Amino acid sequence: MSILGFFGLMKRSEHEAVAKANKGLLRDLVAERQKFKRAVSDIAYQSDVIEGLRPDAELWRAARDNRRKAAKRGASS
Repeated sequence: MSILGFFGLMKRSEHEAVAKANKGLLRDLVAERQKFKRAVSDIAYQSDVIEGLRPDAELWRAARDNRRKAAKRGASS
């Protein structure tokens, strides 16, 4: 509950609208975080390939496995 709602300065419908907007913003933030983490992971794999630490086929399999794991985690939550 917001401070304004606590003191009765905000109507319940206004409080619910703010809560719904915040939930949407949080969902968007989590999605952006996942995109960022995926991009960082891809960059790390590419740098390993460039340095010769990881062959391209292994890169592809690792990225595929990570996406599958992420999809399973997303489906289970």
